Amino acid sequence: MSGGDLLPLQLHVYSGALEDPECQEIARRGFLRIWRTVAGLTRAPAAEVLDFLAHGMLVNVLVALGFPLPTGREALASSFETWAADSRAEPPASRPAS
Repeated sequence: MSGGDLLPLQLHVYSGALEDPECQEIARRGFLRIWRTVAGLTRAPAAEVLDFLAHGMLVNVLVALGFPLPTGREALASSFETWAADSRAEPPASRPAS
């Protein structure tokens, strides 16, 4: 499996977890493994691990939607804010971080 296949697989598992208890259990175990890996490697407080994983899930969704990902949290927030305020559904063109 290539890296490009992982995001569609992850999103498929999560969508399947909505209606399939077996898929839900697989997704839950996988997410718990990710949590434990991040927490164990970083020794960060639970709230920081939660923020890290939440940000990662947001980025996954934005990638799935075809949103261009500028470098840096502030640039991403600014770009997303512009996109969300715009009446069009297309993401904005990539622009350099300021």
